[in-house]
Amino acid sequence: MHDEFISREHYTLVSDRDPWKKAELNDYRLRELQVPIFQKGKLIYQTPSLEERKAYCEREFQTLTDRITDVRNPHTYYVDLSEKEKALKDQLLFETQLDVAKTRLENQGNVYTKKRGN
Repeated sequence: MHDEFISREHYTLVSDRDPWKKAELNDYRLRELQVPIFQKGKLIYQTPSLEERKAYCEREFQTLTDRITDVRNPHTYYVDLSEKEKALKDQLLFETQLDVAKTRLENQGNVYTKKRGN
């Protein structure tokens, strides 16, 4: 996340599906995935050339295992979350479920009102 601090010594990842499963990382490489494009209204991003973008995609593709790139029988590519991302996801899902429940209750109230003739 844009405001998340990631230590260079230790990092914990949480399974998206099974929050009790955690991976403790100690030897890893960090790199920015979000880069600024505009700053104070000015374009600061240098667009890579087509050749640079192609080379980047090829390098990234090489990091994937054969199980994931297999066209005939691909393996699911799971992505773990940071603890902060997992908390945000849980909050958003809870708020969505709460909104759905409120809408259902409101609709039930409208049905009751209509049946009474109001």
